[in-house]
Amino acid sequence: MNDFLLNIVLVIPAILIAFTAKGWVQAKIAIKLGDNTPKAYGRDTFNPIHHIDIVGFIFMLIFRFGWTKPMQIDRRNFKNYFKDDLKVRVAGVAANLVVGFIATIAWVAFGTFAKGTNINIVIYNIILNIAVLNCTWFVLNLLPIPGFDGFNIIIDVLKNKSIKYTDFMQRYNLLIFLVLIMPLIGNSSILEIVVGVPGKMIFGFFCNIGLMIF
Repeated sequence: MNDFLLNIVLVIPAILIAFTAKGWVQAKIAIKLGDNTPKAYGRDTFNPIHHIDIVGFIFMLIFRFGWTKPMQIDRRNFKNYFKDDLKVRVAGVAANLVVGFIATIAWVAFGTFAKGTNINIVIYNIILNIAVLNCTWFVLNLLPIPGFDGFNIIIDVLKNKSIKYTDFMQRYNLLIFLVLIMPLIGNSSILEIVVGVPGKMIFGFFCNIGLMIF
């Protein structure tokens, strides 16, 4: 198995965990706040199949950029239309940050105490992928563009004042997306820099905490 295929195989658990953690937490919070729509769509489960968008999954495998199925939410079922939806969106991205933190600490601990056998090296790299991917996906989902929770967070914070912003973003969403993924700065895209740099900084910060513990 060449390195490219091996890297794809080793990152699959990270993607499944990232997708599932975000979707499950958002579904549970929405249900708790009075909206059973996620339950009707089977999103309140740890089964990754219910959270995966196939195209988004493939993109995550190849480009480390992707998306889950949209979380089906009916804000009208919330007591507070915007505030409760904000709680759901923030909880989802926070779930990935928590998973990233736990995985990073586990990665540092495993690297400190585990022996360098072949199976341990595989486990070591799987945990590393879980840690890094969840840290970067936390940042990715904060992007204030349609398709990501950051866009809904903007709507929930600005409320009715967000109409001009949402109209603009929805009108030029495809163009914005293309600009973000084009390699404009060296061989890196704007998206890789905007998401990758802070994601790696968060991972590095968590690593330092792990080193302090172990």
